[in-house]
Amino acid sequence: MAETRQQASFATGIWESVFSFHFFQQFRANIAAAGLPPRKTLIGFALAWLIFFLILFGIPAPAGLPQVGKATLAVMAWACTIWVFEALPAGVYCALIDIGNLANCRIRISGRIDGYVKVGNPLEGNPFVHCPTFDWEISGAELLKGGALRKDLGGTELFLAVERVTDRALPRDIGGTLEIEPANGPHGFRPVYFYGRQTDDAKAWTSAMFIKFS
Repeated sequence: MAETRQQASFATGIWESVFSFHFFQQFRANIAAAGLPPRKTLIGFALAWLIFFLILFGIPAPAGLPQVGKATLAVMAWACTIWVFEALPAGVYCALIDIGNLANCRIRISGRIDGYVKVGNPLEGNPFVHCPTFDWEISGAELLKGGALRKDLGGTELFLAVERVTDRALPRDIGGTLEIEPANGPHGFRPVYFYGRQTDDAKAWTSAMFIKFS
């Protein structure tokens, strides 16, 4: 029993030493900021790629299965593993960067957007028709002036955003007032509900409040 505990303690020590570097700590913090468990997410991410390359290059193709079918199987196994482990945030990719001299900095973001390949070889990719590539450069002075900058990439709410964030805890409660037009609906009352949406597309709704105006 004591030997088992020592082995578990040794494994935990190795895990903590790997993430003792600032880069990996920041990487892990970004995962936590997305609301995902860092350890489970990273294990699932590594396992998904291991399965992908194992199927694609390590396992002989069964009789009658072409290379394209084998590549499709590898992609499906990768996607299923990512889904089971929740190893990839859906629709939002975030990075936190600490910059001391922001006013004199220039920030450049570039990349490529591919879609899911339904027919054909998934290794050839499927460029996003509205914006297959992007290259965006801004200055720290512009960011200081605006607080947040955004570049729309086309499609359905696909965009890049750069914004300043604070180290302080953000408020968990909000409040305010609003005016509702005093008009009943066709059923003799007016249903009102509140809807909130975050940048990562997480949403929340209140139950409807049925207001009757006399």
